[in-house]
Amino acid sequence: TATDAAQAQPAPLPVGEVRRLILLCPDLHEVGGIGMVSRLALRALQSYGAANGCHGQVWSYGESDPDNPIPQVPGWTLRYAHGSKATAAWWGLKAGLGDARHTLAFVTHLHLAPLAVPLVKRGARLAVFLHGSEAWEPLSQMRARALEHSGLVMANSRHTIHHFKRVNPGFADAAIRVCPLGVPQGQPTVPGAGPREPYALIVSRIVSTERHKGHDLLLDLWPSIRQRFGTARLVIAGDGDDRQRLEEKSVNLGLRDAVDFLGRVDEETLCRLYSNCAFFVMPSSRLEGFGLAFLEAMRAGKACIAGEGAAEEVAEQGITGLIVPDQNRQALLEALTLFFSDPALCARMGRAGRERYLHHFTENHFRARLLAALGLGPV
Repeated sequence: TATDAAQAQPAPLPVGEVRRLILLCPDLHEVGGIGMVSRLALRALQSYGAANGCHGQVWSYGESDPDNPIPQVPGWTLRYAHGSKATAAWWGLKAGLGDARHTLAFVTHLHLAPLAVPLVKRGARLAVFLHGSEAWEPLSQMRARALEHSGLVMANSRHTIHHFKRVNPGFADAAIRVCPLGVPQGQPTVPGAGPREPYALIVSRIVSTERHKGHDLLLDLWPSIRQRFGTARLVIAGDGDDRQRLEEKSVNLGLRDAVDFLGRVDEETLCRLYSNCAFFVMPSSRLEGFGLAFLEAMRAGKACIAGEGAAEEVAEQGITGLIVPDQNRQALLEALTLFFSDPALCARMGRAGRERYLHHFTENHFRARLLAALGLGPV
């Protein structure tokens, strides 16, 4: 992709002969972006292991989920710490007692990197993936030491790298490889039941710590949108501790009949929402590290409205959607007005977005990028 070509890439991780693969992740079943990346990384590593005779382990800090099981693959074991720091630490210490010279440990969240340091001291190679806000604060001594032990550090965007180095100047000269994400093909986007009126769609967790997604800004502007387009709706998919506040705000703004809060939806419903919407909008601030929802919208052939920052590495201004300046209400209002008033433009940008997804951001693209970065090569 353009992102890959724009950066001088460091040399591949010199893994030598890898016999054991270990994936460390916060929660293998988590519905958000990091959970999806962890599952995609697992499938990539499993594909390499199957082709090259490697066995593997997954260390998931979170809970297991019997209602959403991870497919069992021969040669792989799954461990769950159930949120216990002591359990997770014991895994690392125990694994560090043996020879780890033929082990590759891949950590999908910076905060878990210290767990792999005992492995590194016994000869393992360590790779760490940076996602966004978790890396945009000064590193603790333990996390800094873990990164110093890493043979490879990756990030989902140049935007993530910029903010990481800005707050951690000790790593200003560190070689960090950009590895843009991808999403699976997904279910066929067959239109089905949903709002009859044209609607804009936003999909994300609705939590008080992530108000940068743009829900408040959209609600503030929606009375003006309804004045211009009397039937235009805003559909909000996702759940979290901030949902009640936003629902109350919507009612106070007189938007009870204009905004739908759907909560958490299943994959089939989500695909239908993308398929039926007029366009996708998530005016995230610069606190967003990547934005997988934009890829999901582009996969469905939908134009996107995004905020400045990492989304600019995914969507293309004026081609697959519109990029609005951070927290600029007038620019966002104009973008919403343009998309509601020009369905043909939305359709054209949506087709361009679908093509961009197919050429750069599928799961296969991410797998190839990840394995190449790890020095494992294509499967």
